[in-house]
Amino acid sequence: MQRAYYQAPIPNFLADDELFIIGQLVLSHDHALEDLQRNA
Repeated sequence: MQRAYYQAPIPNFLADDELFIIGQLVLSHDHALEDLQRNA
């Protein structure tokens, strides 16, 4: 079981592009991300 949606050493985190990090979070997230589902 994965413990974090995104994991990287601090230098990598600081160097990674914001969209890359968001992409990693979205890929790891199991639930719906649409507004209607998030706000239900």
